[in-house]
Amino acid sequence: MKIIMLAAGQGTRLRPITEEIPKCMIQLCDRPIIEWQINNAVASNINEIHIVGGYRADKISTSGNNLIINRDYKSTNMAYSLWCAKEHLTDDYIVAYGDIYYEKNILDRLMESEHDISVVIDMGWYEYWSKRFENPADDAETLKLGSNGEIKEIGLPITNIDEVEGQYIGLMRFKNSGASTLLKTLNSLKEDNIRVNGRSFNSMYITDVLQHMINIGVDVMAVQINRGWLEVDDINDLEIARSLVKISENELKMET
Repeated sequence: MKIIMLAAGQGTRLRPITEEIPKCMIQLCDRPIIEWQINNAVASNINEIHIVGGYRADKISTSGNNLIINRDYKSTNMAYSLWCAKEHLTDDYIVAYGDIYYEKNILDRLMESEHDISVVIDMGWYEYWSKRFENPADDAETLKLGSNGEIKEIGLPITNIDEVEGQYIGLMRFKNSGASTLLKTLNSLKEDNIRVNGRSFNSMYITDVLQHMINIGVDVMAVQINRGWLEVDDINDLEIARSLVKISENELKMET
């Protein structure tokens, strides 16, 4: 089992904090977000950890794990950062955004999934979004599920709140045929200049990649949770995050 953490972004909405450090190095309870992720991965017996850095990559605390550099971080997005780790997209791996925190039990639930492609979805998103935004619908993206828990649509702008059955958190797993399917999809999107949701490969989000796979008939399955995670995208997010977490038995726990 391996995990690939995407942490190349500049974090412009977190300035001045991110003038000298990347988002993943912002501290929660006196430890950087990325270190809490590494802590959970090790505790869940994930023995291969790769971190894709870019902006201020020299400041990332890797704890001795492998650091991959996206040298084009200024002009690229998440899909390109993942493609930078292409040699590690084999067998069985987890992909995680570097600016999120999730409790260990969520990681364990993802690891227990039997599906080839599993994506963590927060069904209790609205309460959290209500803390983060005056109007939760302003930042929410579509997420529609099928009758068997498969994701039918993800990551598009919404026209009404009914199009949001849950929210993508930036944590997913690929194994068996799913592992090779993602790599083939990334290569195809890049080499064939395919646009998804109007975006070229360099500008794509991971949700664009997932939606493209869904469009061509690949099963992308939801692992449904109800909170237990957070993201730090701007100063308001950071203040909320720091009000919601505490250390318990060397693990960062969310207040209920």
